[in-house]
Amino acid sequence: MQHIPHYPRSAVARAIELFLVPAVFLGALFVVLRLSGIFPRPLFVAGISFSSLALASWLTLMRLLVAYVLALVFAIPLALAATHSSLAQKILLPLFDVLQSVPVLAFFPILVAFFVDLGFTNGATILIRPIRPEDEPAMVRFHETLSERSVYLRYFHLMNLEQ
Repeated sequence: MQHIPHYPRSAVARAIELFLVPAVFLGALFVVLRLSGIFPRPLFVAGISFSSLALASWLTLMRLLVAYVLALVFAIPLALAATHSSLAQKILLPLFDVLQSVPVLAFFPILVAFFVDLGFTNGATILIRPIRPEDEPAMVRFHETLSERSVYLRYFHLMNLEQ
């Protein structure tokens, strides 16, 4: 059997493998789902401009950065304490095991309250309200974009949306 030498891949090849291949796969998956009617056509939403979208994206990135820094500030000292002290290890490891089994979304209401209290909602406030009679034209336009399968998955039974 002939030995084939192994050559290290370049940084460009690794970048293509890590980013481009998944991006092409996800793009193709989106196109297939869009053509099959699972994803409805986008609905124009009045009042959203490119600048407000850019601001909301920037604020979201800053929230993620704050969350990451807070995670590091808490995780590194706790991990060091658990590795250097047997008492801390006996206390922290069971706590870590319990917290790992809690779904991440269970912490979401706590994080929302934290970010609201600190005023991090600027530019990203979302108002959830009941549907009003003046929303009917927008709802009709939205329902026109839905496939029968999407209606079934949304309302759990087939409906005549032209009513």
